[in-house]
Amino acid sequence: MKKIFKVYRHETGNSGGRAGTFYVFEKRNKKDKQFTIELESKKVLEISYRDIEPFLGLPSEFIMGKWKLFDLASGLGQEALSDGEVMDVIVAIEAKKKGYDAINYGNEELQVFERFSVDDLEANLEDVLNEIYY
Repeated sequence: MKKIFKVYRHETGNSGGRAGTFYVFEKRNKKDKQFTIELESKKVLEISYRDIEPFLGLPSEFIMGKWKLFDLASGLGQEALSDGEVMDVIVAIEAKKKGYDAINYGNEELQVFERFSVDDLEANLEDVLNEIYY
């Protein structure tokens, strides 16, 4: 079964970061464009608004804690673990390993990484870490 999301993004929907493309569910300014994203329901990790509310601005931090990813990634160093992009990529890697292509953060943000493989995401993480430490 497909799930259809009506979301917004300031840039074109084809561009995105190393952790996928992030969309919001409400238009924030006149330059935001609406996109329709269609995904397999079972491949979307649904996180309730109640769970991510304390983490608005960086909702991947909630999953980092829930899935104990801070422990798994402790060897990356404190500077890396406090970086939002690092957390976003780590969460995308682990979600992809669990069979997800996207994360719906309480109908606030939608992170879509379906076009990436785990290997792609791991290479992206390496790039982010190189930027932080070198």
